[in-house]
Amino acid sequence: MKAAAARVAILLCTFGLCVIAVHPSSAKPQTEADHVRRALELQQQGDMDGVIAEYRAALQLNPNNASEHHNLGVALSRKGDLDGAIAELKVAVRMEPDSAKAHYTLGAVLEKKGDLKSALEEYRRASQLEPSNGDIRRAYESVSHKLKP
Repeated sequence: MKAAAARVAILLCTFGLCVIAVHPSSAKPQTEADHVRRALELQQQGDMDGVIAEYRAALQLNPNNASEHHNLGVALSRKGDLDGAIAELKVAVRMEPDSAKAHYTLGAVLEKKGDLKSALEEYRRASQLEPSNGDIRRAYESVSHKLKP
């Protein structure tokens, strides 16, 4: 226990004044922004469980952040939890119905799950919002082709 504490805190003493400095990466996030920063750090390290935990913690502090619901949905999808991803992405779409990115991402996860009709609807909406986006157009066309008899 003492060895772990030694790694976390550094005691600085100069001219009789002592200050404890906590290493930033070991400090517990306190704000929504701290959790998001930590999630991004963990994503770079490939720790999807940590990313998911940090986005959930951020959403506990501010459940009305559509971007964080979107990012949590992406993380859950990468982890293989498609149902959880779809639920979070639906929240993001409900909160920001004019977000082409949210509709497109939801469409991609629905497609991955095999729900092509629902995926096509999300791609259609994303395409209406961003008609010049080639990725959205190609996804729409691909699923549309798969659904043709």
